[in-house]
Amino acid sequence: MKTKPVLFGSKFSFIFSCLFFLLTQMSRASLIICGPSGVGKSSIISAICGRFPSRVALSVSHTSRQPRPGEKHGVDYFFMTPDAMLRDIEKKAFLEYAHVHNNIYGTSRSSVDTILDKGMLPILDVDRNGVQSIKAVPGFEAKYVFIAPPSFDVLHKRLSARATENDEDMHVRLNNAKSELDYGTTKGNFDRVIVNADLDESVDQLTETMIDWFPWISQGQT
Repeated sequence: MKTKPVLFGSKFSFIFSCLFFLLTQMSRASLIICGPSGVGKSSIISAICGRFPSRVALSVSHTSRQPRPGEKHGVDYFFMTPDAMLRDIEKKAFLEYAHVHNNIYGTSRSSVDTILDKGMLPILDVDRNGVQSIKAVPGFEAKYVFIAPPSFDVLHKRLSARATENDEDMHVRLNNAKSELDYGTTKGNFDRVIVNADLDESVDQLTETMIDWFPWISQGQT
C-alpha cells in the first residue's frame, strides 16, 4: 500500500512565511537617518538598499526645490511647487516637513505607509527638524542614526568639491551643518552615531546595527 509523502519542506516554508509576515507587520518600525549635507548619507543609504533589496526601501521625499542635473521625479524626490507643498502641509499629508536651504522638504505619510504595508523597513533621510517632528508623532516607532563627518573641515571640502551651490548657498549649508552637528552629537538625540570616514566601513557598521535592531531584514538575503 502506497502512502503519500509528507511535504514537510513545503509546510515549513509556509509556516515560516506566515511567521515572517506577522513579525514584520507587528513591528511597523522605520529607520531615520540624519546628517549634514555632504556627509555621505545618500551613498550609505544606496549601499544599504543594495544589501537588503527586498527588505528595506528609501521613502522618497517631497521638495519644492528645482531638480539638479540627473535627478528624476519620483526617484530622487517628488518635485512640487512651493504652493502645492504648502497646501499638502495644511492637509497634514506630511509626517514631517521643514524649510531647509530656502526650500521645503517633507516626508509624506502615504510614502512611509506604502513601504510598511509591503512588509519592508522604510528608511527616511531627514534633517534635524525632521527628526524632532517625527519624534513628536504619537505612536510612531523608529530608530535614529546620525551620520557625522570626521571633522567640519572635511565636510567643508566635500561640499566645495560638489560645486553645486553658489557662495551664498554654500554659506547657508555650512551654517546649517554646524547646527546639525551640534544636535547630532548631543547625547540622547540619536540611537547611534556613525562617523563616515570610510564609506565601506560606515556601511558595514550600519548594516550590523540594523540587523541587531531589525533581525528579520537579513532573512532570505544572499
